[in-house]
Amino acid sequence: MQKKVLFMASLVLLFCTVACHEPIYSEQPVYGNLRFTTEDPSKITLDKQGEIGKSSICNPGDSVTVFMQVQYPGDYITEADYAWKLYVTSDSVASGSVKVIAPHKQNTPPMWTFKAPEMSGKYTVTFKAKYDYSAQTEAGQIYGESSSYSAELNVK
Repeated sequence: MQKKVLFMASLVLLFCTVACHEPIYSEQPVYGNLRFTTEDPSKITLDKQGEIGKSSICNPGDSVTVFMQVQYPGDYITEADYAWKLYVTSDSVASGSVKVIAPHKQNTPPMWTFKAPEMSGKYTVTFKAKYDYSAQTEAGQIYGESSSYSAELNVK
């Protein structure tokens, strides 16, 4: 009789453990807009990203930081590769790549600091991210990528 009770209790416990377990899925970040600033990049954090003075105008040679506003940092992301490019018309002037481990646990948005070109004009900065997940997505993927984002910078 004791064996039956112990067996039934174990079976109920096992059933509850399996039935009550929610699956774990990776989720991509949700981004807002690209923003430019000439302020110190160490001031750019997720909780203060909306307070950073935005500017799409700078002087030649200025140190400019472009960052992607983060609305939701995502979940279960092992690694992200952020690709940045600075263009004048269709020619790439500069580019940067930043690899971040566990970006969903960072306190900073994706960002890139570069020196503004010496020649006045309108430039375009683009951003795209690729992700490796530590859990699959609901669709079963173990990697993904963001949309491509762009914003215009005016060098006076």
